[in-house]
Amino acid sequence: MRACTQLAILKHDQNAGRPQAQTKDSSLKQKFVCPKGTGGWVAKPKYDDKSYQFVDVLTALVALKRGDTEVPPPSSQTSR
Repeated sequence: MRACTQLAILKHDQNAGRPQAQTKDSSLKQKFVCPKGTGGWVAKPKYDDKSYQFVDVLTALVALKRGDTEVPPPSSQTSR
């Protein structure tokens, strides 16, 4: 439980300040949602994709802590 909470905190901290996504013509992207309480449609900002770079750092730190001589290469995926 503690490890899951700590990973959730790292994920939140890594992705907290993401900018709003833009279209090719530089206008800001929106998404439309229909909250159950209001019953009407609402426009909300759509943000850039999440980053999971902290996973690569954690993997490298665990490998070094275990005494592995080779650290696994960073994954090519930035979002999962």
